[in-house]
Amino acid sequence: RAFQLTEEPEKIRDRYGRNEYGESFLLARRLVESGVRLVTIVWDYITPKGDVANVWDNHGGTGALGGISGYAMLKEKYCLPPLDLAYSALLEDLQARGLLDETIVAMYGEFGRTPKINKNGGRDHWGACQSAVLAGGGIRGGEVYGASDKHAAFPADKPVSPEDVLATIYHGLGISPETELRDPLGRPYRLVEGRPIADLF
Repeated sequence: RAFQLTEEPEKIRDRYGRNEYGESFLLARRLVESGVRLVTIVWDYITPKGDVANVWDNHGGTGALGGISGYAMLKEKYCLPPLDLAYSALLEDLQARGLLDETIVAMYGEFGRTPKINKNGGRDHWGACQSAVLAGGGIRGGEVYGASDKHAAFPADKPVSPEDVLATIYHGLGISPETELRDPLGRPYRLVEGRPIADLF
C-alpha cells in the first residue's frame, strides 16, 4: 500500500510537487512510515525524447536539455525548484508525523563542482570540496559545519571526509562505526573508517 500515492490527500501531493521528484520524496516518506529501513532517491531526469539526463551534472550546453547554460539548468523544472519544494515537504512531513528524530535524511552527490565557471556557464567535476546536507536522527537543524576557502575550492575549516559522513550516519542510527564485519573468509573489517561528526548532535 505504501506505493499507492493516490491514498494521500490532494494537499499533501501538491505540497511535495506533482512531478517525478516530488512523488519520489512522498513515496520515500510512505516507505519509511511503513517500516522500510533504507530508502534511496536517485535524481535523474527523463527528457521528452526518453533520454536519461543527470541534471546535477550541470556543465551546461547539454544537447538533450536544449543546450542552455549550466546556471540556467539549475532554475529549470528538473533541478532546484522541485528539489526545494520536495525536500522541505519531506522534512516538514517527517517532523509532523514524529518520524524525523528516528530517520536520517542525507543529501549529497558523488563530488563537488569546480570553483570556476566554464565556457557553457556551468561548473565541471571537482573532487576537492563539496557540500552535504544531513537532517533528522538527532542532528541539530540549521547548523553549518566546516567551511571552504574563499574560492569554494578546498576545505579551510573542519575538513570532513566521505568516510566521516558515513560514520556520522551510522552514529545517528545507533550503529558504532567501529563495528567489525567479517567477509566470507572470516577476515575482519571495520564498518567504516571515518569518525562521526559529534558536534552535529
